[in-house]
Amino acid sequence: QVPTSRLGSLKRYLTEYFFAGRTFFYSPKIARRLDVAPDTDLFISLSTPFMDILAGALYRRKHGMRSTTFVADSGDPFSGSEQYRHAPYMSVIERWTYRQYDVLTIPSANAIKSYTHVIGNEKIAIIPQGFNFEATPIAQSPENPVPTFAYAGVFYLDIRNPIFLFEHLLKINKPFVFKVFLRKHDPDVDAMIKKYSALLGSRLEIKYGVSRPELIYLLSQCDFLVNIGNNNSTQIPSKLIDYGITRRPVLHCTAESFNARQFDSFIDRDYSSATPIDIKPYDICLIAQKFIQLVARNSNK
Repeated sequence: QVPTSRLGSLKRYLTEYFFAGRTFFYSPKIARRLDVAPDTDLFISLSTPFMDILAGALYRRKHGMRSTTFVADSGDPFSGSEQYRHAPYMSVIERWTYRQYDVLTIPSANAIKSYTHVIGNEKIAIIPQGFNFEATPIAQSPENPVPTFAYAGVFYLDIRNPIFLFEHLLKINKPFVFKVFLRKHDPDVDAMIKKYSALLGSRLEIKYGVSRPELIYLLSQCDFLVNIGNNNSTQIPSKLIDYGITRRPVLHCTAESFNARQFDSFIDRDYSSATPIDIKPYDICLIAQKFIQLVARNSNK
């Protein structure tokens, strides 16, 4: 008999592979609820999920609105995703979707190769995600009695698996506190977390669904932060900007390049090898101006 958890995982995989979750169920509903004024200069559709971008495409297909600049802003590839596998016909749907838009904006040039099979380079613009730095309070970050560090975001058992880090933590014979802030529960990740929670005890703290402002404040109270990189080169986590806002030292690591000696130096409060993060290019005022420039560029075509 197949365990219920495995059947559930298989069902989720097949639903995502063949139907992109509930994308095709919700996209028409979203499109029907849209109401864009005819004199609108700029329409921006955000992903993830891809269903929002598809809904925008359906709306423009029906209403025209050629005087409005339609922008699809994609932080993660859809058919070219290295996180979720999709059926080959998804690239056809994605190609049709982007034909309805004037511009596709992506946060990094590293991700271009994940989109060129569905859209021409001339329609791609690089615009990072914007942040209002002044609206996010941070702590003064006094040194904690014991080394306290944190990770925030999502774990994946394929491209961002933290087992290598947990295994190293089991070897450390010094007091520490590792705070893990996860967005949501996932059955497979929860099973892995449960195992290491039992082994690490009070040295591992897990919290779910913390709001972004509260999360940044909590992260700023830590001695340093850990970024576990993806096992790919196209997806750059926006949490690195949140990490930069906290002004705390950041240790970047991956399963393939984990440096135990470097990690232990952070535990000993030596942050000389911290990864620098320049947050100035992500100022929301600069980002807004870049989107406004897209309208002028499209009007001159």
